[in-house]
Amino acid sequence: MPQRKHRLTDTNSSAHDRFWQKIDKNGPTPENLPHLGNCWIWTAKAITTSNGYGRLNMGGKYGPTIHAHVFAYEEANGPIPQGMVLDHLCATPLCVRPTHLEVKTHKSNLRARVNLDSRNKVGYRGVRKAVIEGRYIAYTNADGKQHSLGTYFNVIDAANAALLGRLDYHGYDGLSEPDKLKLKTIDIPAERLRLAGAKSFEHRKGSSQ
Repeated sequence: MPQRKHRLTDTNSSAHDRFWQKIDKNGPTPENLPHLGNCWIWTAKAITTSNGYGRLNMGGKYGPTIHAHVFAYEEANGPIPQGMVLDHLCATPLCVRPTHLEVKTHKSNLRARVNLDSRNKVGYRGVRKAVIEGRYIAYTNADGKQHSLGTYFNVIDAANAALLGRLDYHGYDGLSEPDKLKLKTIDIPAERLRLAGAKSFEHRKGSSQ
């Protein structure tokens, strides 16, 4: 299988030093996989992606960036094979511990996420417990992929985020009837509804009150 160019070959030691200054090696231990040991948490939380992954700036203030967990894995193990992805065995996006990361295909990575959800049901569709106690991850499945919608302290906030994620990815007509009823209890910008194809939603919402 072809290898990707090692991303660290064009960097200098300052990237390595800056990276490890941002790591807390005293993170939580995965509840379902305690044998993995505790997570190493990326603490520069201002530099994160929409999926909750940390990012490291590799070349100055406006230089290229790399996912923090990818940097850690490739530093320990070399380049990731072309077309493969990293799966967080600990289900903690901010974890960068190489032994918590496993190379998988996109398909097997998605299947692993589904299996993880079955072990962490909290009673709300599109929500699972984060490894960090008291936090919840919202997600939705679309186009054969699982899309993270952020981490929340409140399970209701996570459930609402998951619902809005399904609205954004599948459109109003793609929602289940329970989802459509739930939408009536949430304040949603009209433009977001329009893009989701729910032009008559506000009328229905008003008539139900």
